Amino acid sequence: MANTTKNRMQADWDQAKQEGKQRASRVREILQAAASETFSEVKAEAADIHVLTRKSLGVWLEELKEPSEAADTHNHESTVEAKSARSATASETQESSVPTWRELFFQSLGIVRDRKGDWTQSLIQYWKEQIAKFDADMTQKDSDRYRKIKSVLQRLTAWLESTRTHG
Repeated sequence: MANTTKNRMQADWDQAKQEGKQRASRVREILQAAASETFSEVKAEAADIHVLTRKSLGVWLEELKEPSEAADTHNHESTVEAKSARSATASETQESSVPTWRELFFQSLGIVRDRKGDWTQSLIQYWKEQIAKFDADMTQKDSDRYRKIKSVLQRLTAWLESTRTHG
């Protein structure tokens, strides 16, 4: 009798082990399929963001190429609204033409070459203001962790200053 109970328990144990292996295999297949689908979705989204970034930069650079529509700062808001409307129209009509990073780089260099003086100075000033705001916010919010990267921002500010004096 002990032998039959032992054999029956052993058979039940072996069956439970086999079912456990099958369940683990099914769970592993489900997780692998989910991970594969997740990675393919993330990759597709990253590709979409990459294309949208290049399109946006292309539109922005096209706007920068245009001559300034307002000489004074009073018309700045209407100029921004007009440019936004034109950029939306331009991005809709140019869906198929996405510039490459190389094209964007050379387009940027051309704009900088054309507008060296005041434009570069105002851009540097804007960056310095934004860096100062960021510096103040980060010092207040995350002072301990922020000190580690603050030196990088200081070097960036020094570099901007040196380009202004040399350029």
